[in-house]
Amino acid sequence: MNKGSGFVEPLIINCALLGPTGSKKSPITGVVIGPIKKLQADEELRHKSMMDDYKRACKAEKGKKKTEQEEHRRAGKV
Repeated sequence: MNKGSGFVEPLIINCALLGPTGSKKSPITGVVIGPIKKLQADEELRHKSMMDDYKRACKAEKGKKKTEQEEHRRAGKV
């Protein structure tokens, strides 16, 4: 893969934990999956923050363009 290609392959983890009923499979799964869920939650927060920044920047740019257009219109009418 080319690092600069922009292609992203999502991480997919498949596992199977086999055992009889009552053999404490769920707690083991929690130990393995817990840190992954924490990483996922952290990345979701980071993504939300970045999207909020992006939206603010887009809104600011849109306002800047609108102001420039108004200035050009005024300059043409003077």
